[in-house]
Amino acid sequence: MYEKFFGLRESPFNVNPDPRYLFLTPSTQEALASLAYGIRGRKGIILLTGEVGTGKTTLLNRLLDWLRHEQAVTAFIFNTRLSVTEFFDCLTADFGISCQSPSKSHVLLGLNRWLLDRYRAGETAVLIVDEAQNLSQQLLEEIRLLSNLETSTEKLLQIVLSGQPELEEKLKHAQLRQFRQRITVRARTGPLSLQETHGYIAERLRIAGANGEPIFAPGAVESVYNYARGIPRVINVLCEHALINSFADQQRPVPTHLVDEVAREFELGSLEPTTQPTSTACPENTLAAESPLEDFIGSIGAVPSARLDHCGTQGRERMSRIHEALKRAEQERAPIQSANEAKPSDSLLAEGAHRDGGEWSALGMVSPVGPGIESPNSHHLRLDELRRRCATPGWKLNPDYAVFCKQSLAVCAEQFRTLRSRLYRLRDKQPVRTLLVTSAVPGEGKTFVSLNLALAIARQHERRALLIDGDLRASRLHVRMGAPSAPGLTEYLRGEADEFSIIQADSKDDLFFIPAGRSVLNPAELLADNRMKVLIDRMAPVFDWVIVDAPPVHPVGDAGVLAGLCDGVIVVVRAKLTAYDLVQTTLQEFRGKNLLGVVLNGADEEATYGAYSYYAGYGMDRK
Repeated sequence: MYEKFFGLRESPFNVNPDPRYLFLTPSTQEALASLAYGIRGRKGIILLTGEVGTGKTTLLNRLLDWLRHEQAVTAFIFNTRLSVTEFFDCLTADFGISCQSPSKSHVLLGLNRWLLDRYRAGETAVLIVDEAQNLSQQLLEEIRLLSNLETSTEKLLQIVLSGQPELEEKLKHAQLRQFRQRITVRARTGPLSLQETHGYIAERLRIAGANGEPIFAPGAVESVYNYARGIPRVINVLCEHALINSFADQQRPVPTHLVDEVAREFELGSLEPTTQPTSTACPENTLAAESPLEDFIGSIGAVPSARLDHCGTQGRERMSRIHEALKRAEQERAPIQSANEAKPSDSLLAEGAHRDGGEWSALGMVSPVGPGIESPNSHHLRLDELRRRCATPGWKLNPDYAVFCKQSLAVCAEQFRTLRSRLYRLRDKQPVRTLLVTSAVPGEGKTFVSLNLALAIARQHERRALLIDGDLRASRLHVRMGAPSAPGLTEYLRGEADEFSIIQADSKDDLFFIPAGRSVLNPAELLADNRMKVLIDRMAPVFDWVIVDAPPVHPVGDAGVLAGLCDGVIVVVRAKLTAYDLVQTTLQEFRGKNLLGVVLNGADEEATYGAYSYYAGYGMDRK
């Protein structure tokens, strides 16, 4: 109705929990960081509380978007007026678990088996319960027992309970003391300050398409804050109806007296006072894993009033440190993307609370760069430019070699999905983005593993993989892909071609490929050149994974050179055939550096590997 009058694309103040409109205050950032910490760390039960209208459901929707991007499996229960049987029906239906019998024992057995399967596949299962203050004590006890589904080291099911402050009061009941002890992470939402209210309104207007001209008078925003007391939902109601009235009167910007009229109409002057915005709670109640055992046990009951001031100050300081640590860890883990490449769904915290750039970097996001201003990451390649300039040859993957091309190889394809999931889990613990795949000797199947791992990654939604053939002595990866062999890495390292000339892209999937180019007899010298390092540094931020298919470790040293340029190394071993001593010697080459692990390859040995002639320089495979 009023959008055109104010130059907006859409209504900016709907009360729906749209995650696009999540405004990231420091308090909200800390809450999201705490949720991410608990889920990634498989901590079990995570508690999110906050006053009515402070954005808990919107925050949960942002969390769900992030979990989908992380390939986690989720169940979301929003109606908590349920019996135990109805609760388990909703849980199994959301997870897609079919049970032979509706009896509770069969449901629990089926759920346990399903969670173990997800765990083996490297996936995380997350149960999110909104409006948890309505849960009965009996249902809370059932949820506590679900947290007992675990391995010897990790919880199989991550549980997020979100509710109003009444939930915290309910959990103080003596009969729920066991439940309280299981809560390992606590997060809170709160009302906005006056400054944050200004930012909240401006940000929602910007997302809705505002062109920068004033829409609310400064006094009107201050009046909104005074009536709403910083509660986002009330702010939305006030602003929405103030815009409608201002449009009806053809007034712009919205004057203060119209906000006053809306407040009187909705009787906002009689609202109960709300708690003041706080960043965190007590450190003992926030992250149990960070607290001494005696402090954690002491925090199970009510906090003595004499400790409240100390608790608030120290809690904020601790959570600030935790939040900063989580941001640093995520920045190491996440790709450094230029602003035009960053997608809201790629990060849990898609945008910062303030537009000056100081708060934009949160869990891996890069501050936006204005037109004509050089990005701090401008030395990295841009995806749109890469797609526009690289070749699209129309690959013809060998169906006997690429396991995702034949239904008969479905079991093998599932094993590569499992390997992919384990690599993502490994990335949670250490920054790994560029991966070297090698073997002890020729014939182990390293090229087979490299190609199918890249295919497994590229087949995920919005995941990009770059596959580099680093075997400059006896290239064969392009044969399996049905791709041109040149120009390739050799030509680039010799200065005969740029990166856009050597990279190829699949027109359907997000799989990119750099062939080795023509074979040479001195590849170690070329690979040791700084141009190889520059190439990997430029490519890595654009892709989720960069996979380098390297020559075998014995008897040449090319793999050792390439390993120094990559974050991690995987050694492929042919199961039950490769000599144990040879494998140990190979692993020793990388142990203590960046060895990630071993892949046992059970595929049949290829006779064509004899064409390698152990890299004597003659009889190379030139197909």
